[in-house]
Amino acid sequence: MNKRLLKLVLLLAFSILMLVGCSGQAKEYESFAPNPTAKVGEFFEIDSFNLIKINTTEIVEKGNDKILVINYSWRNEGTKADTTFDNFKITASQGGAALEPTLEHVKDIKKLVVPVDVGSTLDDIEQGFILESDDLVYLSILGSDLAFMVDNKPINPYPVKVEIDLKKLQ
Repeated sequence: MNKRLLKLVLLLAFSILMLVGCSGQAKEYESFAPNPTAKVGEFFEIDSFNLIKINTTEIVEKGNDKILVINYSWRNEGTKADTTFDNFKITASQGGAALEPTLEHVKDIKKLVVPVDVGSTLDDIEQGFILESDDLVYLSILGSDLAFMVDNKPINPYPVKVEIDLKKLQ
């Protein structure tokens, strides 16, 4: 009987503590969602910790292949030194089909894995994509956030899109 009474008292005390702890104002979450599109030459947010700027784009020809090489900068606004590899992913597509990535014409592959201090920017990072045609290319840059907050509600993260008009490069 004493054990039952002790359990009941502990349960009541725990319940009261829970009610007192939860009786305050509801937690407000900071709204954050990046713009769905961005432009070459401007820093843009891809998530709450990463800013990207597509600096330049060029087409390199190798045999019958044409390769789009993008040069970009990354600013680490996270909480620790980190690498590009752990924070975002860049993909490209043409006509809805994914383009094959390549590092063949990248000048310094090590930049993809070098740690960048908080608040610092790493410039002249490169990534290549094998082109299928002369159609528009859409870069998709997806950050590492698990959710974005909009109006105090979580939404699924999405990649920021950057349009590359190849005809303006030739």
